[in-house]
Amino acid sequence: MSRKFFIFKGGYGMKLTLQQAIFTISNLTKKQRRLLDLIRDSYVVPLKVNGKEVFEQNQADEMLKNLSELDLINQDIVTLKDGINVANSENFIENKSLFALLEEVRLKRNILFDLEYLLKRDSTTVENGVGVVQYGVLNKKELVEKFDKLENEVNSLSEKIDTVNAKTEIEVKLFSSID
Repeated sequence: MSRKFFIFKGGYGMKLTLQQAIFTISNLTKKQRRLLDLIRDSYVVPLKVNGKEVFEQNQADEMLKNLSELDLINQDIVTLKDGINVANSENFIENKSLFALLEEVRLKRNILFDLEYLLKRDSTTVENGVGVVQYGVLNKKELVEKFDKLENEVNSLSEKIDTVNAKTEIEVKLFSSID
């Protein structure tokens, strides 16, 4: 699916699917990190030697340009996240908002993570004065069933969310350059 652009004073507008907006946030976040690294690593320089200025003005100007670009990137990330949040609260699957479904998936994934950890806890040790001790989780069969059921629910919900994310469009006004 292609992006749809429109121009406005100071920037450009875009119609993006939620999927594209999420991808754009990821790209902008990487760009933000690179700019922050550049600013942190490149702009602490000798300013004066024996009272005489020795820094290059073009490097100082470049730093200000990068700081301005960082501000635009941050503004765009907020704009995209806001657009996504609005769409997530206004779009529904089976009478539940996307926001509610995303939260449900997040919570279920956390439970899956913990259940998986529990299910891997079987061990055998030799303990002084006791002998061979086998450790394991109680109700393992039920936990495996619960894990499998939750995993299927998460996968099903994720597929439904992905389908909506691929079709639902938001319109945003962005200011930074997206490469």
